[in-house]
Amino acid sequence: MSRRMHCPYCVTPDGFRELMKKEGGEYVCSTCGHSVYPEGAESRCCCSRCVSITIYVKHSGYSPFGSHDQSNRVNLSGEIGSD
Repeated sequence: MSRRMHCPYCVTPDGFRELMKKEGGEYVCSTCGHSVYPEGAESRCCCSRCVSITIYVKHSGYSPFGSHDQSNRVNLSGEIGSD
């Protein structure tokens, strides 16, 4: 059974849009280009939404947990912890 990955941004009538698996293990959203590398690759998504979030967090100092300690944050691949 293959692993099913979903885009955190794009929604269909049935739920979050399923990502398409490409060669090399990368999963990509056909609508917005969000990408996930679940096999532990040290890559970050460069879709416009992820870049916007990264820039906002970097320049605002925002932390969803009330501090700058982000050891328990949830990353955009849906896994808990650091990148």
